[in-house]
Amino acid sequence: MSLTSYFPSSSFLNSNSSGPNPYNLQFSGALNTNINGVMHFATSVETTNRGSSYATLNLVLDNNLDNKFEIIISKDNSENFEVGTYKVKLKNEDDDEFAKISGVFGYLNMIKSKELPYYVEKGKVKITKINNELATGYIDLKLEDYNGESIIVQGDFIASANK
Repeated sequence: MSLTSYFPSSSFLNSNSSGPNPYNLQFSGALNTNINGVMHFATSVETTNRGSSYATLNLVLDNNLDNKFEIIISKDNSENFEVGTYKVKLKNEDDDEFAKISGVFGYLNMIKSKELPYYVEKGKVKITKINNELATGYIDLKLEDYNGESIIVQGDFIASANK
């Protein structure tokens, strides 16, 4: 993965294509640095205080002490996580929609830098395949920090299950 201060229109950087968890994600926007690691995922089923079930999928860029990138996807009224497109809830959505748990949350924390953490503001994550060992898909997200600086994350990923 690469964080850049410009967005090259012609290609995505692939910094881990030879490893067990290849990804092809392009980070572009306010920063100019590299992030390397492998991607893992975990699923779980939780219950709200009202008794309804929801499934979660966590995608984490692991093995990196300098940076932390994580996406958490929730699906309402579900006992398992399925293939599909999951969107970030916008702040101005109807209040009834906020009562639901479905949606995408994520962040990028550059631990050793003086940068503020970036949080997902809008976009989507498409899960194209998921089973007990592998999750694949596409990420198209905009992250912002509290100063309004933004980063765009786009590209394909392959994540293996946490062991």
